[in-house]
Amino acid sequence: MDFWDVRDLYLNHEINKYQLQEIISYGLKEGDGTLKGVLPIFRIEEKDYKRFLNFLQKQGIKLKDLKKFFLQEEQFSLQGEMSLSNNDNALKAIF
Repeated sequence: MDFWDVRDLYLNHEINKYQLQEIISYGLKEGDGTLKGVLPIFRIEEKDYKRFLNFLQKQGIKLKDLKKFFLQEEQFSLQGEMSLSNNDNALKAIF
């Protein structure tokens, strides 16, 4: 599975925006914290980077929001609440 499969799940309403943001935040966590750094994690070819950015922009997803989202998830996991961020194995199974 690659990011484009995840995008299709989102466009078909099989996952919601919150879940999409969580997946992208996972990529930021596993990568170097940049959207360019998630390319290999999500199996996005370099030539499709702009397409990836355009999709995120069209969905209203911004890097600064993703970083805030990620920090909020980290706070929740520090408090012991269950979140998708805590379930790294499930996300690793996707990518």
